[in-house]
Amino acid sequence: MNLSRKWLNEFVTVDADDKEFAESMTLSGSKVEVTEDLGAEISNVVVGRVQSMERHPDSDHMWVCQLDVGKDEPVQIVTGAWNIHVGDLVPVALHKSTLPGGKKIEKGKLRGVLSNGMLCSLSELGLDERDFPYGVITAAALLNDYKAIDPAKPSIPADIKAGDKVFGPVVCAEMLEVMPQRQETQPVMSLEELMELRRQAAQVKVADNVKAYILSLVTATRFLQQVKLGASPRGSIAMFRAAQAMALMNGRDYATPDDVKAVAIPVLAHRIVLASGQTDYGAPQDIVAELLSNTHIPM
Repeated sequence: MNLSRKWLNEFVTVDADDKEFAESMTLSGSKVEVTEDLGAEISNVVVGRVQSMERHPDSDHMWVCQLDVGKDEPVQIVTGAWNIHVGDLVPVALHKSTLPGGKKIEKGKLRGVLSNGMLCSLSELGLDERDFPYGVITAAALLNDYKAIDPAKPSIPADIKAGDKVFGPVVCAEMLEVMPQRQETQPVMSLEELMELRRQAAQVKVADNVKAYILSLVTATRFLQQVKLGASPRGSIAMFRAAQAMALMNGRDYATPDDVKAVAIPVLAHRIVLASGQTDYGAPQDIVAELLSNTHIPM
């Protein structure tokens, strides 16, 4: 799946840059294939509110617009966008801005009238209808709701204002990203309580025969015809710790083979890669279930 760190930050604060985050996720068992900064090529693009529009004196299709971009004075932009109106919010590439593909925008004159930048369409920002399904796609992207498909699902939060920065292909995720309405989440425990549970779980005793059972199950995943890649030694460690946690949840200070069985499928199934054309043997969870039935529990 693709994970937006902007979205993730709505639930938990992660104090790490993209590289550190990716490395930590991979080391935890959730491998990150690639990271991408979708706004890396965009700079000096902000939200502008159209304050006034006048016909270009030497053009039958261009408009001379005054826009509030959060500065002391309005900025004048000349545009051929036919779909804008006074009051609309639009992405504005200001003087000395950059867009995806290395495109540079500077002020200049269009048919003799000064333009201090340009209004951007979604495609010029690296966006399409999937990023902003309720908005106008051409000629200029409208950051306010133009004609919402569903009035109960507005595209844009009400707190967007002129001067807000526009970041990558979700043009400032808070602006163009469409998120379903959800209830406010509440923590079920504090960080201190969680760390205490981890400490207690680490103290749960695991007998040698239970350790051998874990090792047998993990090793068996590597010697099956239908499996291309079995569980790694990290899978053994994960199942060991999960069995400890399961024992603690069951009110015991020692782990049993039943604890191992209870966690085997969720711990091992996603670590198994099937060989090509081996789908007749079932899904990875079915293979782990079969191993549980066939693997002897050491005494």
